[in-house]
Amino acid sequence: MGGTELLRDALLKKLPAALRDNFNFILSRVRDEFFDDRPTLLWLHDTAEDPESAHLTEVESRTRFEKLVFVSNWQQYSYVKHLNVPYEDGIVIKNAIEPIPVHSKPKGEKIKLIYFSTPHRGLVVLQMALELLSKQRDDFEVDVYSSFDLYGWEGQDEQKEWKVLFDKLREMECVNYYGTVSNDKIREALTTSHIFAYPSVYQETSCLCAIEAMTAGCLAVVPNFGALTETCGDFAWMYNWESDPVAHAQKYAYMLNTAIDSFWEPGLQSVLGLQSTYYNYFYSWDARIPEWVGALSLIERDLKRFAENEVSD
Repeated sequence: MGGTELLRDALLKKLPAALRDNFNFILSRVRDEFFDDRPTLLWLHDTAEDPESAHLTEVESRTRFEKLVFVSNWQQYSYVKHLNVPYEDGIVIKNAIEPIPVHSKPKGEKIKLIYFSTPHRGLVVLQMALELLSKQRDDFEVDVYSSFDLYGWEGQDEQKEWKVLFDKLREMECVNYYGTVSNDKIREALTTSHIFAYPSVYQETSCLCAIEAMTAGCLAVVPNFGALTETCGDFAWMYNWESDPVAHAQKYAYMLNTAIDSFWEPGLQSVLGLQSTYYNYFYSWDARIPEWVGALSLIERDLKRFAENEVSD
């Protein structure tokens, strides 16, 4: 399952049943058959520019939902700016994961990098950057967990541009290419990974990959693009995003080179320990479920007051 599906299943499992069953949750894509007689929440994970979000420019469409739930403040602002969605129509409840147990990173001869997002979100840039980096050093390896099979788009893996990319990765000595694996496998791999290598070319509205990697104590090397600035905060090694893939790859190779050199420095190790503690708490379901319970309880209260006022009128 993709990140959105994992979030949905976790939320519905962890919410108190008496509260959960009183609401209808729709995730990003809206279809008439998704509605029932319960109050509906639209839990948005897409960007404001996504065609699936365009209907929210219409007041009539927005009134079908009790609230729009955004996963970051950056995302909500983009809907306000691009689709004229009033702030009052939405709330921000950030994403969450199951904490990754405290562990020690392996101190072998090589630093391990990991990429585990879909191919179109930055894998091309990473491959080019690794070609440059491998000419400078050989004390690193990269685990790549990525294919379109994650969303059931197996045919897209065979399209020429992606097949060429995957073949290049398989041929690189520094790369271990695994395709799509379960989230449990990813979480296990994160415990032996040092650096989250994500030269994103996609405007993330949050980024579960970054949250999991940073919870696991990995140094995140990411651009200041989309909601990554909000999700990763001051913990990540962040650089100015480049629109040109070649320039982006050159800059990213430099960033990775410096990150590998710096990983075991005591100061950075201290920060990574703090980072792990921070993300294990603030992005845990233990912290997030009370937010959901509070938000849903307020909506129920307002609906009750509205119904009582209608009766009294």
